Amino acid sequence: MFAPRRRQQERTMGNSSSADAHAQDGVTNLSGHDKHVIRDTWLSFKKQLRTGSVTILVVLFMRHPEYQQLFTAFADEPIGDLAKNPRMLAHALTFAYAITAIVDSLEDPQTAKEIVRKVAISHANRGPDMKTAFEHMGTAVVDTLVEKLGSAMTPTAIAAWKQLFAFIVDVSVKTFEEIRRRDDQGHQPSSSVSKASPTSAEVSKPTSPDPAAKTQ
Repeated sequence: MFAPRRRQQERTMGNSSSADAHAQDGVTNLSGHDKHVIRDTWLSFKKQLRTGSVTILVVLFMRHPEYQQLFTAFADEPIGDLAKNPRMLAHALTFAYAITAIVDSLEDPQTAKEIVRKVAISHANRGPDMKTAFEHMGTAVVDTLVEKLGSAMTPTAIAAWKQLFAFIVDVSVKTFEEIRRRDDQGHQPSSSVSKASPTSAEVSKPTSPDPAAKTQ
């Protein structure tokens, strides 16, 4: 008697769950399903994090050699020897840990945004066009994930990762602009000093004794 109604309720609940999984949050523009796919693929990639993180940077430097010159510790290292450079590995792992922090915070988009801002602040003055550099880094990450994970990087996974880096670039660019405006304001000359204010020389000049006082 009540079975049809129960089945209808179950279908309604199922449709609601499916809609929730594909609803995008207003910060990252990622859906719940996107975040799940990103977490799963990054978890698989972390099993080879030492070699995989180095591969990301090697891919980036091979495509854009000018970026390697920004790192004095291994600027002149032959591309084939980079994987053996301890400082290169340290930087690659630091980058990978930052991605891990962002991925682990995707269920709390505002926290993920703040992590991206901190990364952007630390890179704000490292080059003239960091927006393009971040875009190139995102492409290197996605291509490395495809290379390392193969069929696990489905079209859905690739699209989700591209959207994650679109979010990272967007927040970073806004952060760069904030820092630039703040720096510009800090270099403007102050106009708040009143013309009537005495100069320091006038303030420090000793007062001459009253000549009339000596004669009395």
